[in-house]
Amino acid sequence: MIALLLPSLEILELEKKDEADGEKESKPVTVNSDNQSLTMGDDTKYYKLDGNQLTIEDGDHNPNDMVVLTK
Repeated sequence: MIALLLPSLEILELEKKDEADGEKESKPVTVNSDNQSLTMGDDTKYYKLDGNQLTIEDGDHNPNDMVVLTK
C-alpha cells in the first residue's frame, strides 16, 4: 500500500521467500503512478485504488488473474 503513495517511477525491491528451501528471490519493482502500473521484473500489472480497496490485474483484464485487497 505504501508504494502507491510514492512518486512516479519509484524503484523498489520485491523479496519472496521460498518456504520449501528457505531461499529468497528478489525482483526490482517499478511503480508508475501516471499509468497506475507496477512492473515486477518482466511482469507488468495494473492497479486501481478505490477507497479501502486495491485491485491489481494483468493487462488482459482477465477476472481470473485479478487480486483484490481490502484494508
